[in-house]
Amino acid sequence: MRFKIRHKVKYSYSSQIFPEPHVIRLKPRSDVSQRLLSYSLNITPDAAGRTDNVDLDGGSSTLFWFTDKTDEVVFESVAQVETFRNNPFDFILPDSRYSVIPLAYPEEERWELAPFLAPNFDGPAVRAMVLEGRRATGDDPLAFLIWLSGKIRASVAHIHRDEPGLMAPEETLARGEGSCRDMVAVFVAATRSVGAAARFVSGYQADDEGTDPRELHSWAEIYLHGAGWRGYDPAAGIACGEQHVALVSSSVIDLTAPVTGTYRGEAQCLMTYSVEIETGAAAGEA
Repeated sequence: MRFKIRHKVKYSYSSQIFPEPHVIRLKPRSDVSQRLLSYSLNITPDAAGRTDNVDLDGGSSTLFWFTDKTDEVVFESVAQVETFRNNPFDFILPDSRYSVIPLAYPEEERWELAPFLAPNFDGPAVRAMVLEGRRATGDDPLAFLIWLSGKIRASVAHIHRDEPGLMAPEETLARGEGSCRDMVAVFVAATRSVGAAARFVSGYQADDEGTDPRELHSWAEIYLHGAGWRGYDPAAGIACGEQHVALVSSSVIDLTAPVTGTYRGEAQCLMTYSVEIETGAAAGEA
C-alpha cells in the first residue's frame, strides 16, 4: 500500500521566547515491512543548525537548535511510504521451547531484550485479564496476542485525550476508556507480565478516517523468537499489517513522542497539529 503523509506541529507563544534544542521523530522507518520513498522536514523559523541521528532503538530523529527568539515554531514533515506486510501472520515459531506462555528467549536474545522485558504496573485487573486470556488460548502465544488485542478493544472505549502521559493500566480498565496510547500501555503491561518483550510504537493507520482530526497513532510490537518484532494494535483489536506506517519505537513511550523540547520565557504556549494521510492512487500508487 502506498501512503503520502503530511504532519504539521505548530507552537504559538503569547510573547517572544527562546526555543531550546528540539528532537523531532517524524521520519518513517525503513525495514522489511515498509519502505521510505521520500521524506522532507521543514521548520519555521530557520534553525541555527540540525543533525540527523540514530536513536536508541535504531530509528531516526533530528535535533534542531536555535539562536534567535521567536513567537512561533512550526515543524512540518511530508513522507511517502510503501508498506508490504499484507499478511501479518506470515511466520512460524520454529522452536517449541520459545513458543508457549510464559514466553522465554535464548540467552543471547534475552540480554538484548532486557529493556523490553522490564515489568510495568500490572494490578489485579490486568492480572485477571491475563489469566482469562491464558485459559481461553491454552497458553498459545499467537492466539493469546490476538485474544488480548480484541479483549482490550472490547473493554476500553477509544477516546481522544489531550492530557500528556499515560494513564495507569488499572485506571484505564476501571474507567473503560482511554487513548490509543493508554490501551497500548495495558497491552504492554499484560504481555510483559507473561515474559513477552514488548515495545511502544508511534505511527499512522490508514483506517482511522473516523477520527477528527486525524492524529498520530500508537500500537505495540512483541518480539517472538524466530519471527522478530510483530505489531499488535489494541485500539483496533488487530495484528498490524500494511495499514500501519511506523515512525519510531521504544521500550518507554516518552521516546516515541513526535516532538520533544522546551523553551525559555514567560509566555503561554498553544500547540496545534494536523495530520493528512492519502493512500493508494491519491498517494502516487501506480
